[in-house]
Amino acid sequence: MDFKEFAAELKAKIEASEAKIKELEAKLADKVSVEEKSAIEEQIKNLDLTAQEFKNELKTVKTDKVNKGFIENFSELVHSDNFKSQLKEVLEGKRAKSEKFEVKIATSDATNPVLRTTGNTNVYSAAFEPNVFMSKANMFTVPADKNRIVWLNGSFTDNTGYVDEATAGSTANAGTIAEAYRELAKLHSFVPFSAETASDMSYFVNWVRNKSIEAINSKIDTLIYSGAGNDSTATKEIYGLKTQGSTAFSASTAGLADAIENATIADLVRACVAQIRIGGKGAFTPNAVFMHPADVAKLNSAKNKAGDYIQVMPTGQYFIYGLPVYETANIAAGELLVSDTSTWQLYQKGAIEVEIDRAASTDSYVLYLRWRGNFVVSTEDKKGNIYVSSISTALAAIGVATPLDVHITNTTLDPVNTKEVV
Repeated sequence: MDFKEFAAELKAKIEASEAKIKELEAKLADKVSVEEKSAIEEQIKNLDLTAQEFKNELKTVKTDKVNKGFIENFSELVHSDNFKSQLKEVLEGKRAKSEKFEVKIATSDATNPVLRTTGNTNVYSAAFEPNVFMSKANMFTVPADKNRIVWLNGSFTDNTGYVDEATAGSTANAGTIAEAYRELAKLHSFVPFSAETASDMSYFVNWVRNKSIEAINSKIDTLIYSGAGNDSTATKEIYGLKTQGSTAFSASTAGLADAIENATIADLVRACVAQIRIGGKGAFTPNAVFMHPADVAKLNSAKNKAGDYIQVMPTGQYFIYGLPVYETANIAAGELLVSDTSTWQLYQKGAIEVEIDRAASTDSYVLYLRWRGNFVVSTEDKKGNIYVSSISTALAAIGVATPLDVHITNTTLDPVNTKEVV
């Protein structure tokens, strides 16, 4: 018997007791002998019938711990002298309303933790690195019936020069173009799940699906920077910025070899900008710096010889010489990239494809995810992206060597000019 059934039965017994009391009170209104009146009053006083019936029922009722705790406490209340006395006063009309009583139940009385638990279907898991490279690229869609990215690399020879009067020029300008292309790379992942999982925990399946989509985007972002695609191997892989979309930093090209005293990372960024301006002949406008968070922290911690901070960047979006700094762990610590992101071209064939396949033999499903595309920086546009493979090596290349100490070994005094001569 559950709690509701027990409560209903208890109520019925109490109602029966009250009916009996009314019957006894009706007898008192009639002319009865002293002995009968005393007997009736004794019955009303004790309410033994209702209390004893409740006590006997309590011994036989089987409930779980939470109901038992309530019933035992309620039984003690009903059997208490205070409860009996006040109930009698109500029945005799001496009290307008009954007294308030408390029956206490503690959570330790419960053995149903599932029913006491509130649900939260949010799934908490490790995050992916923000897609900073993907978000900066210019997006292009590969149309239907096409599966190759093609562009033209041009070369122009300028022979502008002097010519004598009434004389034909002897050297003409020249131009050539060469077609270049890349095949589409394909990324793929899949997630098998049972029919029971789909039916009983749809939130779990949805979470895995969303995380799988995030994983593909994160993979694209990582490969935009470090993809191993290479024309020499003709692999259908994404061509990364550090290997196929940039120019290696050169202190000489930047015109700053051994030129900056106490060089910091901020000075190195400025040197990269100089290389872009010089190498690209002003055709490119650097607009982004990509660094590992640890290197940003090093830059913020740079001090001069007196111990004063020499490069303190504001909180929030960091800037170095007007260029926003994007922190990402997709670039290795010790590396640096300064870019004109207008040179970045990300091609994709449609969007991420999501497909579910039914495996009837195992009463399960397989979620498939696919993406096709590639990343392009043309040959000339590589000059708008400067890649530093080692910040420490680059700082040494642009830094002024520490001057040697000069020791005075022989000193005489000029008696005429009274000055020191070495």
